[in-house]
Amino acid sequence: MLQNMVSSGNGRLKRSLGAIHDHLMAGLAFLAANYGVTALTGIPVTPGIVEKALLFVFLSSVTFYVFELNRGSWKYASIPDLMAIMKAATLAVLIYVLVIFTYSRGAGFSRLVPVLLWFLLILALAGPRIVYRMVRERGWIGLLREGNKLRPGAKTILVYKANEISDAYVRAVKARRDSKIHIAGIVDNAAKKGARTIQGLKILGGTDSIGKIVAQLYENHGVRVEELAIADHSLDKKSLSELVTLAGDAGIRVSHIPDIVKTTDTSLDPQPIVLSDLLGRPEI
Repeated sequence: MLQNMVSSGNGRLKRSLGAIHDHLMAGLAFLAANYGVTALTGIPVTPGIVEKALLFVFLSSVTFYVFELNRGSWKYASIPDLMAIMKAATLAVLIYVLVIFTYSRGAGFSRLVPVLLWFLLILALAGPRIVYRMVRERGWIGLLREGNKLRPGAKTILVYKANEISDAYVRAVKARRDSKIHIAGIVDNAAKKGARTIQGLKILGGTDSIGKIVAQLYENHGVRVEELAIADHSLDKKSLSELVTLAGDAGIRVSHIPDIVKTTDTSLDPQPIVLSDLLGRPEI
C-alpha cells in the first residue's frame, strides 16, 4: 500500500512538472516568435508584449487541458502524443489570433507571428518529450552512438520480414539496454520493390540472397550471423520449409520471434522452429 502511495505521488509530481514545463515553453515560444519576427523584418515588437504573453499562456493552458497533454508518461511519448501537441498548439494560436483581432483588429500585429509561434510551440513541447524517451530507452551515451551496435556476447540474427511484428520487435530489442540480441538487418523481398529500412535497420535483400548476405556480413564486417528469425506468423508450411532450406545452406538456424504486441512474454529470444511447424501436425 505504501509503495502504491509513493508511486501515485511520483506520478502526480511528474505530471505537475510536465504542466509547468509546457506553460513555460508556451511563454518562451510566444516571446521568441515576436522577437524573432522583429529581428527578421524590423517591425517593432507589439506593445504590451508581457501581458499578451501571459494571455497566450492562459489560452494554451486551456488547450493543453482539453487535449490532455500530460495524462500520459513522457517515457512512452508516441505519435498520438505528438498529434495532441499539434492540435493543442493549433487551437491555442487560432484562439489567440481571434482574441487579438476582436480586441484591437490586429493593430500592430505581424501576420508572421502566428506562423512562427505555431512552429516554435510544437517544437518546444514535442522536442523535450522525444529526447526524454530516447534517454530513458538508451541512456545519454546511447544518444551519441549507434543504437544497433554489437554488444559483447550478443547473438546476431537476421529478421524476416518487414511487417508490424518485426517493427515492434526491433523497437523492443533496441529499447532493452541489457539485450543479448543483435539484429544485423532485415531480409524481405520488399527490397526489390524499393523498401529500404525498418526502424533504421537496412533491408539487406530478398530470401534468395540469404546465403550471400550471411557471407558478406562475415567477410566485410566480421559479423557471424547465427539465426534467421521469422516474424511472419502467417507463413505457410511450404514457404517455411523453403526458408529453412535456404538458411541451412547458409549455415544458420531458423527460429521465430514472438509477437510482442499480443503476448505477455517479456523474453525477446527467438524460439527455434520445431519439426511440427514444418509438418503442420504434432511429431509422432
